[in-house]
Amino acid sequence: MYVDESGDNGHSKYGSQHYILSGIIVSEDDWQESLNRMKSFRKYLKDTYGLLIRTELHAAELIRVSKIEEYRKIHKSQRINILKEFIRQIPDYWTKVKLMGTEHIYFF
Repeated sequence: MYVDESGDNGHSKYGSQHYILSGIIVSEDDWQESLNRMKSFRKYLKDTYGLLIRTELHAAELIRVSKIEEYRKIHKSQRINILKEFIRQIPDYWTKVKLMGTEHIYFF
């Protein structure tokens, strides 16, 4: 299971309006196949956009670069294309997963 959060849980004076906790559960039987698909996509990004394979994919940074310097080498329209391509391919990467949000569990 991979879990990630977005925003701040509101326990500090810098809390954000929204806090989202989500996760993806991949069966160990499907893990290697899913990992291979993701590696192929990362290689595609390197070959097409020059994005280093180990550079984290971070949606907010792809839209508005703040911390990830590697993104500054890629034009904004191309960064948006990376985000669109990734979103379109999500169902292909993980064909049998459970997605968990803060209030719901989704099965694909």
